[in-house]
Amino acid sequence: MQAESTHPSLLERIRDLDDQVAWREFDERYRDLILRYAQRRGLQPMDAEDIRQLAVMAIARSIGRFTYRPTVGRFRDYLRVIVRNLVHHHFADQGRTQERSMSDVLDQVDLNAPNPDHDEAWEEEWRLHHYRLAMSVVRQSLTEKSLSIFEALLEGQTVEEISRRFETTPDVIYKVKQRVRERLAAQVASQIRDESLPPG
Repeated sequence: MQAESTHPSLLERIRDLDDQVAWREFDERYRDLILRYAQRRGLQPMDAEDIRQLAVMAIARSIGRFTYRPTVGRFRDYLRVIVRNLVHHHFADQGRTQERSMSDVLDQVDLNAPNPDHDEAWEEEWRLHHYRLAMSVVRQSLTEKSLSIFEALLEGQTVEEISRRFETTPDVIYKVKQRVRERLAAQVASQIRDESLPPG
């Protein structure tokens, strides 16, 4: 008997290609990550947008065959394979006299193919991606003062400077910092869980 889940992961939900709400959420969640990575690899904004659309199409074509295999990698690795391959094909096609069809490119993207290469640019964008997502959620739960204190810390201001500026004690500053960091860590963990599928 399968355990009930009150909150199916996003990957489980997009297995249903007709679930437009899930697909919009997927696109909103990964849009910036894909665009930033593609531009970091040297693509112009319009070309990066083409890569984003192709990546979503590749996921849609492959998600039904996707199974969780820890020996192969996590979802972030599969998405990296897709996006990096699409970027590679984009640059390779620039020297071709005949443009390949979209289907030809997508047929060469295997979501379940092992790809152990390390890509520091992708890893950095992935970390920043999850931080941005988490921060957008956490900031909604903070008071204006706590948010301002945390942003001042991020800007590199010292605890003493912030204490004077907000007329409070260093202890309060440290508590705000700890509370926000804990909430961020919990939110990132929740986001990562939403990128998982039960073993298939």
